[in-house]
Order: sequence, then C-alpha cells, then structure tokens
Amino acid sequence: MTTVRAIVVMGVSGSGKASIAERLARALGVAFVEGDSLSMD
Repeated sequence: MTTVRAIVVMGVSGSGKASIAERLARALGVAFVEGDSLSMD
C-alpha cells in the first residue's frame, strides 16, 4: 500500500493561494498541483 501525503492550501478566490502554494512546493522540493487540474472521476 502506498501512502500519499499532501498539503492543501485553501482560501477565497484571488487571495494568492497558488502563489503561496508554488513557493511552498519549491521550498519543500515537492510537486505543485493546481486543484483545478484534478479530475474526480
């Protein structure tokens, strides 16, 4: 079994979530995935 860990950055539209999340991902050396790109099929 594989364990997946994620950090979710939430906030209102236009609050800078993506900017902060991209910086955080870079600092931690992990991938940044935009929530809008996820498919919940």
